[in-house]
Amino acid sequence: MPLPRFCPQCATPLETRHQDGRARPVCPACGWVYYAQRKVCVGAVVVQSDEVLLLRRAHAPYASAWGLPAGYVEIDETPAEAAVRETREETGLAVAVGPLLGVYPFDDDPRGAGLLLVYLARLISGDLRMGDEGEARWTPLDALPANLVGAGQSDALRAWQQAARAGGGDVRSCARCGTPTEMLERYGRLRPVCPACGLVHFREPKTTGGVIVEDNGRILLARRTQNPGRGLWYIPSGYADWDERVDDAAVRELAEETGLEVELTGLFGVFPFGDAQTGCGTMVLYRGRVVGGGLVAGDDTDEVGFFAPDALPPIAFDSNQAALAQWLKERRD
Repeated sequence: MPLPRFCPQCATPLETRHQDGRARPVCPACGWVYYAQRKVCVGAVVVQSDEVLLLRRAHAPYASAWGLPAGYVEIDETPAEAAVRETREETGLAVAVGPLLGVYPFDDDPRGAGLLLVYLARLISGDLRMGDEGEARWTPLDALPANLVGAGQSDALRAWQQAARAGGGDVRSCARCGTPTEMLERYGRLRPVCPACGLVHFREPKTTGGVIVEDNGRILLARRTQNPGRGLWYIPSGYADWDERVDDAAVRELAEETGLEVELTGLFGVFPFGDAQTGCGTMVLYRGRVVGGGLVAGDDTDEVGFFAPDALPPIAFDSNQAALAQWLKERRD
């Protein structure tokens, strides 16, 4: 947006003066100062099932690119109200907005820099139609167009796509009644919800149990034969089953992977692992002493052995690296 040339208060030609370390247009008559500010824009992520509502823009500056129902916030409305209005004007659909999904600054719009506030929205009523801004359609989560609108909208859509995948997992049908689930906002984020019986499906973090076993100052490690981490070493551990205590899982996994039977002597530590794409979880490590069995590789390992603190092999997983760092620190202290 070009800088103003005349004062909106008294129509006097503006002069450029330095104020607050910046060159600003100032009125020499009444003292009015022009402060350039970012425009405030809103967008609505309207979802049903695994699809999001997109609009192909018919006009510059983003002609033919796909984006959200979006537009500028007027002076007499809230951003949430603007999101409802823009969606209705551009697609013919009435929506109710939910939580704010994110705020995305942008500098790539020739009309001026701005902030895009993006809300999650729920369809209430209406028939999808082509508005003045262009063609609207429902688009599957995994089929977002390559030519997305800038001005923060592509960032918002990618973030929504990632959140929807992470929040939904593989829950495509309701476990209680079999109805296809829809991604809806529940408890502050997108989750799979059954539109028939209302069941909210929560994706639960994984829990693994493992044991720190020592022998003459050395620690027991195993080498993995499977990805992730194939060929690297780790603390013998594995997932706890749904009907199994994590301490029992730790003892079982150690026996399966190393051939040793142990008795747990205490808690060593709790270590988070993973991310939104691979799945997050918690590794619970115990201390243990050998009470039977014989050292032999098994299950997902091809070699097991005890290692001195100054001779540790390449270690898999951030959680294992953090646990070994704690073990080394304890030995130094």
